[in-house]
Parts: sequence; C-alpha cells; structure tokens
Amino acid sequence: MRLSPEAVLRRFTDILIPGYSSLQLDDETLEIAVGMLDKDPDDETKIRIHQFHEGEQILRKGEPGEIMYLICLGRVGVGRRRFGWGELDYIAYLEAGDVVGEGAVLTGKPRSADVIAKSEIVEAYSLNRDGWL
Repeated sequence: MRLSPEAVLRRFTDILIPGYSSLQLDDETLEIAVGMLDKDPDDETKIRIHQFHEGEQILRKGEPGEIMYLICLGRVGVGRRRFGWGELDYIAYLEAGDVVGEGAVLTGKPRSADVIAKSEIVEAYSLNRDGWL
C-alpha cells in the first residue's frame, strides 16, 4: 500500500514541526503542498520520489545528512558494521510510513547507520535539507 500525497506531507511536517500534522489541511493548502511533490531534480524545495532495488544502499554511515527519506513502499534495513567493516548487523527494519535519515538532517551530524533496501522495490520520498531548513 502506497502512502497518499496528504499522508507524505503530514509525516514530513510532523518531523519538521512537531504536532503540526494534527492540524487539518484545507483544500487550498493541500493543493499547494501536493505541488511540492515533484520529480524536478534541479529544485531542492521539491519532495521527490526515488526507487531503490533490493540490496541497494540508500544511506551510508558517516556521510553528511543532506536528505531524509519517507518510505512509501517496501522495506529497508537499518544497520551498523562492527568495528566499521564486515557484514551489517541490522538494528531495525522500517516500512511504509517510516522515515530514515532525519536525525542527521535535523542535527547536522554525520549519519549514524547504513540503510539498505530489503524488498524487491523500495519507493521513498526525499526531502532535501538545503531546500527546507
């Protein structure tokens, strides 16, 4: 089950402005906000959809936190490598409605874990830090 555009916007706003998503969006605001869901790769203010394949690395530990993703289809694993190398030890599995990468985006610190696509197809909306914060 994919998330609706309204659900995506509510989830992102709840992360950026806690409690905001409980407010009711009127039709005009929703229409403007849904316009942010765009595939224009040159516009950092847009929320874009990405597709990842099983085994593909979505986020890498230690990288700067410039993007966070809202999973809208599929499953991802969040893991860390012991001593910085070897196989990943998965500490969480996330699915539709869950967000990954928000900690690094909101704090400005490097990513604390790797995120890998664990289902055949993972679709996720991205929110770029430079376009919003």
